[in-house]
Amino acid sequence: MQKTNENGREKLDIKRIAVGGVLGVAVMCMMCLMMACLVIFKLIPSELTTVYAAFSGLIAGFLAMAVVGAKGKILVYVPTVFVFMSALIFLIGELLFNRPFSFASNPYMIIALFFGLSLGSAVVNRR
Repeated sequence: MQKTNENGREKLDIKRIAVGGVLGVAVMCMMCLMMACLVIFKLIPSELTTVYAAFSGLIAGFLAMAVVGAKGKILVYVPTVFVFMSALIFLIGELLFNRPFSFASNPYMIIALFFGLSLGSAVVNRR
């Protein structure tokens, strides 16, 4: 009886990771789209694009882990969701721009995404 409960929990955990990752990437894309609109209408300078992309990664990672929110499994879920979200970003770049997102072009966004995931997981597990 215990194995069926574990198998059921694993499927739920995969769904959590997928939903959290997709939500995080969607938030990141929307925030970057807002930044692009602000730059186009010249409300903010284009030099702040890297900073805003890093900020969007931080917020997206925080929200993704707020959705995943597993108790006591920070070391399992943070890298898993990070890899899933990085793969989604890579695929979106490949599908939309016919070239993958280069992690060397903006390493701050990826670093901020990891810190956002860690922060979100720590906050959710604190309660």
